[in-house]
Amino acid sequence: MYMSMQVLLALLAVAIGAISYKASNIIYSCFRNSRLLRNYPGPKYGFFLGVIPHFAGSTPLTRVMQAWVEEFGPVFRMRLLFAHALCVSDPTLATEILQMPKILDKNRQALVTLDLMTSRHGELPSLVTNATDDVYWKAIRKGIAPSFSPANIRKGFLHVLASSNQVLARIQEAGPNATLDMDNLLLRQSLDVIGLVGFEQDMGGTRSLDDSSAASNCLVISVTAMQEIERRFRDPFRGRKFWRKDVKQGQQALWRYQDMIRQLLKKVTSGTPPAPHTLAAHLLSVKDPHTGGQLSEDRMASEIGIFFLAGFETTGHSGAWLLYLLSQHPEVEAKICQQLDQHALLVTADRPNPRRVTYDDLAKLTYLDMAIKESMRLFPVVGSGTTRRNLEKDMWIGGGKLFVPKGVLLWIPMHAVQNVSANWDEPDRFQPERWSQPGAQYSQKPSLYSPSKAQAADTKQVDDLGMDMSRQGKRWFPFSDGPRNCVGQALAKMNMTATFAQLYSHFSFQLADEMGGTAGVMASEHVLMTVSPSRGMKMHAVPRHS
Repeated sequence: MYMSMQVLLALLAVAIGAISYKASNIIYSCFRNSRLLRNYPGPKYGFFLGVIPHFAGSTPLTRVMQAWVEEFGPVFRMRLLFAHALCVSDPTLATEILQMPKILDKNRQALVTLDLMTSRHGELPSLVTNATDDVYWKAIRKGIAPSFSPANIRKGFLHVLASSNQVLARIQEAGPNATLDMDNLLLRQSLDVIGLVGFEQDMGGTRSLDDSSAASNCLVISVTAMQEIERRFRDPFRGRKFWRKDVKQGQQALWRYQDMIRQLLKKVTSGTPPAPHTLAAHLLSVKDPHTGGQLSEDRMASEIGIFFLAGFETTGHSGAWLLYLLSQHPEVEAKICQQLDQHALLVTADRPNPRRVTYDDLAKLTYLDMAIKESMRLFPVVGSGTTRRNLEKDMWIGGGKLFVPKGVLLWIPMHAVQNVSANWDEPDRFQPERWSQPGAQYSQKPSLYSPSKAQAADTKQVDDLGMDMSRQGKRWFPFSDGPRNCVGQALAKMNMTATFAQLYSHFSFQLADEMGGTAGVMASEHVLMTVSPSRGMKMHAVPRHS
């Protein structure tokens, strides 16, 4: 008994020592970085919470960050609890940071909550949340990337067309007087596209509008799980409050989503082998880096879960924001329709049944493509941005002009980068024509962090990231940039262009009065995982001709 007590006390002493050591390191790092960053501008904040209370008000985080960038410039400091951060909106710096994930990797602490949606206990990181140097991240990214090549994406075009035709059918059945939540409808369509193109499985998202048994309404399952993840982002201790009824319901929502994904995986692996061009086939062919065999079912389910999560919300909400902008700018819609008409794709009095959109048509619809890019500039759905963490050592970046102490977060607020006057002329204006200029996604203005003439002349000039300083900075990256950019962006682009060509060939969309006009839409802007209209995007679809 005496020995047991001694062992227990010894273990307790070790635990207290470990906690004390960790706490002392956090406090030391906080005070050290506070001193090193004291000369950077930035907002005022409280001692304990830092800037977090600023994000708790009614103004969306993206708008708060945009206002700070306008006030404090392309680099400013702030603190989140005990973690110091530099907010970077300069295109040259942002591009450099995103291009070097092995040194400045994603801040995994901000992403671990996502793993609770894709694995039972959050034990398996996915392509979105895993570290760049992890052997599984490398194997899976390399293995699935070819499924999104132009040749393979083209083979999925008919599935995209079929799903957008289902959307057209739902709109036509509702009639011109109906109020349609187009955000909801486009989310359903995006789920269907991922299921059909990636896995040759009909998720029944659009069909479930009139068939309650379709995939047990996959959209409801996905959205309720996402809502629980958002609650856990807001409250990191929520999962431990197991006695609360709403927490139990939230946990069940996560399990339902995982069960839906596992059922999909079972269909893919038990039936006819998937076509070689599909995401499913490429994922099944990835070899486990440790065993040399096929990836485990748990890991495949985790990756499939993140593909749906990262794909359907981003594409669906992007479509809703584009619909809103076009409803407020009839002159832009008219130019889109003019181009559709030129290619015999528009419903007219003389052409009540236009020809079907083909894959080759997509490259010809240049003005629609410009409108999509401009909408993604104004409303990047991952508008809060991304964070990278300097874990290794103090370093200089930006050609040796920006000092980043060890342990400091680098936060790139995507919405601010794409909407501030330092990076864009008339940033608040919806102007698709700006994309007619070659290289419009690159910075057109001089940067404080661009190389000097001497550096530019020296082709070997690099900084602590080993970055070639002659590289031109990007000011538009809704799909992020660098080795950790969105692997499925080619599918998202094809889906957006094809679907909107179909929609605007047949209908004009008017914002419903219940949205409250521009003020009401902007008041509904909800930011956490994605930027979404919290009350949906209610529209009236007006047929082109009877």
